[in-house]
Amino acid sequence: MKRLPIFLMLALAAGAQTPTPVPERTVRTFRYLSDMDASAPTKDPFVYVQHFSSNILWRQPKTFRYDPASASSTNAIVRAVPSPNSGRRIIDWDGDIRDFGADSSGVTDSTKAIQAACDYAGTARSNGVFTVKVPGGVYRLSNTVTISSQRIALVGEAANASAFNNSKLLFTGTNAPILSLSGTKLEVRNLALEYETMQGPLATNSVALKINDVIASRFENLALRKAAYCIRDNSSVYQFQNSWRDIYCYSFSRGGIRMDRQNTSSTFDNIYVQNASDGQETSSVSITATAVSGTNVTFTLSSLPTRIRTNMMVTISGLSPDSLNGLTFITNISGLNVSTAKASAPGSVTDGVGTLEVTARYCAESPVDIGYGMVSIRGLDIEHCIIDDDSALALRGEYNEVSEVHVEQIYPLNDNFFFISGNAASGIDLGSVS
Repeated sequence: MKRLPIFLMLALAAGAQTPTPVPERTVRTFRYLSDMDASAPTKDPFVYVQHFSSNILWRQPKTFRYDPASASSTNAIVRAVPSPNSGRRIIDWDGDIRDFGADSSGVTDSTKAIQAACDYAGTARSNGVFTVKVPGGVYRLSNTVTISSQRIALVGEAANASAFNNSKLLFTGTNAPILSLSGTKLEVRNLALEYETMQGPLATNSVALKINDVIASRFENLALRKAAYCIRDNSSVYQFQNSWRDIYCYSFSRGGIRMDRQNTSSTFDNIYVQNASDGQETSSVSITATAVSGTNVTFTLSSLPTRIRTNMMVTISGLSPDSLNGLTFITNISGLNVSTAKASAPGSVTDGVGTLEVTARYCAESPVDIGYGMVSIRGLDIEHCIIDDDSALALRGEYNEVSEVHVEQIYPLNDNFFFISGNAASGIDLGSVS
């Protein structure tokens, strides 16, 4: 038998292995979700949507796949196929809250968008933790965002590993929590929770992070500002086996951390609580007259500054002689007369006009107050607080482990004051304290 040339055999073999061309699939394209909802097309395996709505540009175009199951709810991720057809269209969501319309510029309200994203995450998770992503930016909220599920992680973008996080939830309301949680194995990481205006001590529901029946959860790298309480739990239920690390409480009018039912294997590592910087309430008034008597200087003011208290630090400026100016403490308040223990030499006052500036780093309760015991605290820094309570750190439960505690610039308003107070009938393992 005559053999074919080698080059012909190779050519025939190559031709036999050439695949049959697959025709391109035509994907129906819609400009907006409203166009897709109104079109009532047939059950296309895939449809393509370019924009979120007529006035909100979506983060990027999305492809929806068809699913025969009915849609129990309609949101940006799940859309019901309109009549006369049935089923739903779903995208494979990566957790970005902007897909639900959240605005990272801080211009428009993102409350409904973030709430919808968290609600959908509760239905979309499988056995693992579903991460809801908060990209860098400021997200304005007018109401509380609530997570009441399991295995949900709300995660922002940390800015160069700083507590001043790149992802901020800015709350424009008052006397309501910013973020309220209940559930098991939740996570909140790399976020700043801040009120737009400083919340006063009467706004007791102004809690930056409220936890209700939270178990085995993780909180890390959080900055909390301008609240009545930075963190507070629900005192009627227990919270246990939670991990708190790198928590920064920068401003509060009642307490930094108040947990009545935090117990049993909960840990606190590297917790920083201070009531200066943006936590201070500052007001200035004009001094209309001064008088010197011995070592006391009496100032007559046209009005009293906000929240002025005895033992409060004040700064005086604009008076002559200059010895009357500077930082001092208020020892007595009588009507509009503010008397300070200023160690200045007696003498005549040549200029009775100046400014009294009050900087109130004030909290109505202990900056850190943890009850029900069996917690571990390693690395706690409490600074710059005027305290109208009996201690800087209150441990009201049993068998706590406390080490590496630093307390400075604490100004108590009560005579019976302790830097650390605890239940005398229980065990406290106290490590290094400065």
